[in-house]
Amino acid sequence: MPDISVHRSHELGLADAKSKVDDIIADIQKDFGDLVNNVAWNSDGTVADVTGKAFKGKFSLGEDKVGIDVDLAFFAKPLKKKIQSQIEERMTRYFG
Repeated sequence: MPDISVHRSHELGLADAKSKVDDIIADIQKDFGDLVNNVAWNSDGTVADVTGKAFKGKFSLGEDKVGIDVDLAFFAKPLKKKIQSQIEERMTRYFG
């Protein structure tokens, strides 16, 4: 079970939703420097594995849904509420 799980419905279609996820990742990289180490999309662009110094995350995309599940490193667990708030704010900003 992930430490953080945030899901939203959308009406963007798959290609536009993928673009928004790319924007979220770029936003996090801009705000938090080198927190994100790697982003790897699967071949059909519906799943992005995102890894960083203190987490492993997975964005899942559908035609009308987007979600992210995050597993935090042990030392990051005390910051769970703050991290979840940042994720929820970005998901709301980009997906409504």
